[in-house]
Amino acid sequence: DCVHEVLPVTSGCRLTLVYNLSRCGRGTQPVPPIYTAEQARICGMLGDWSEQKKRPEVASPEKVIYLLEHSYTPENLSFAALKGADAARASTLLAAAGKAQCELYLALLSIEESGTAEYTGDYRGRYRRSDLDHNDDFKAGEVYEREESLSHWCHPAGSEAAMGELPISEDEISPPGALADLAPDEENFREATGNEGASFERSYRRAALVLWPSHRRLAVLNQGGLQATLPYLTQLTQAWAKAGENPESPIRAEAHELTGYMLADWPREIRHARKVPKAGATMLELLGRLGDTARTDDFLSEICAHGLFDLSDNEQIAQSLRRLPPSRAAELLERLVANSTSAPIGAGLLARTVFAALGEFEMRPAAFALVAILPGDSTRQVELPSWQQPPPVEPQLVIDALTALCQIDAALAERAAGVFLGRAATYGVDSVLVPASLALNHSVIAQAPAVARLRGACVAHLHVRIAEPLAPPTDWARDSKLSCSCRYCVELGRFLADPEARTWNFKAAQHDRSHVESTIRESDCDVITATIRRGSPHILECTKNQASYKRRTRQRQKDLADLARFEEE
Repeated sequence: DCVHEVLPVTSGCRLTLVYNLSRCGRGTQPVPPIYTAEQARICGMLGDWSEQKKRPEVASPEKVIYLLEHSYTPENLSFAALKGADAARASTLLAAAGKAQCELYLALLSIEESGTAEYTGDYRGRYRRSDLDHNDDFKAGEVYEREESLSHWCHPAGSEAAMGELPISEDEISPPGALADLAPDEENFREATGNEGASFERSYRRAALVLWPSHRRLAVLNQGGLQATLPYLTQLTQAWAKAGENPESPIRAEAHELTGYMLADWPREIRHARKVPKAGATMLELLGRLGDTARTDDFLSEICAHGLFDLSDNEQIAQSLRRLPPSRAAELLERLVANSTSAPIGAGLLARTVFAALGEFEMRPAAFALVAILPGDSTRQVELPSWQQPPPVEPQLVIDALTALCQIDAALAERAAGVFLGRAATYGVDSVLVPASLALNHSVIAQAPAVARLRGACVAHLHVRIAEPLAPPTDWARDSKLSCSCRYCVELGRFLADPEARTWNFKAAQHDRSHVESTIRESDCDVITATIRRGSPHILECTKNQASYKRRTRQRQKDLADLARFEEE
């Protein structure tokens, strides 16, 4: 039971003698102490705690974490490998926990810390010190980040326990303050670089006995978040199916209880909810396989209806709505569409619901909600910072919206088509409407009035542009409309309008040259630039080209191809 340490060999050799001590000869063999009284006491305490946890109004820890004395690696962590006093404590707690209807596990407690460091050594001589002495030049300062968790779970029977990684709270540590005096297993310092000061990182590893009342096992598992609960719920669902899918099965009852905990702690912010990819879709799929209609309703109304879903969840939401009563499904679909975080998500959900459940329940309220949230309405527009600007509209929004609306209400589809055609700044003809119309041209709603109206507008747009004359420029005059009117840009404009001048050398300071280059880019001028680094200041050489004509040529080819696709039978 002694504490020992093995240091690196820096010179010479090490001879190690490994041996076991055994007692021989006369005398009574030693026997381990019997902790009957202690077990009874602990059993009473655990029983009181278990009863407290049955009353929600009583605040007490979900689990108790008792640190062990010896150091253990993840590879040799097991009840059978515990040493000395650790083994005695484990056996005593195990007997008491069994009588008090509590569960006992062995786990590895890990703490990761990082923060600022202070230099304490001889600054002049530190670069001459060896790497082994590097950490001696610093001391840890303020801790900025600290993560505590339990992992590498072991069952008393010797098997691994699938509990995942669970967090720790201070009130769960026994005795209180046991973490305060721990010495780190690893501690590393980094010197200051650039604008960053010196910093440190250190880690602690301790084995611990962890116990909780048996009836609170799922609540403890839920502390690990969706990373722990979703895999376990999947296991329960598979086990229930394998056992015959009996609605009264204890496995299904356990799954129902677990999903209650999961819903109570489900992330209520989009950025947190997305930490587990497709968590919502997985949850709804498992609830559907379990036939748990009540929890499905709860999840849709308490989580999804508050906007906590995205495109990857739409398919499962549409399937889940079919398992609810028609009036309830219609009410939830309207809320889901109205509260979706973006119109593409709401349109995608409505389109998939129409495909999955058209005619099974009323969808017109959801259709009205979708038309109301279509982007581009100036009366509802909110000024946002540049870094919060919504992404540009994609053709898929128009495709999904018309696919759904044409099958729900033709008048609403016509209204949506009017929105798309009347908000050119939001729904670009070339970037949004033409691709969407082409995609709908051979769909099940190709002959719907709203789709025909959109297609007619796109075809007319293409005809007008194809009719425009297209010929290469006959001189060097170029479009001289610029986004700036400073004296340098006025000079640039004169150069662009000059039919004889092909090049212009602009000699100026770097700031002014950069400004002119920026104007050329922003105004999409038919000019290429190059910096001639000769003399001072340098020269910005501007040369005209035929970029606009080439762009129009490519556009003409695309317009002809698109028009041919529209005219296909």
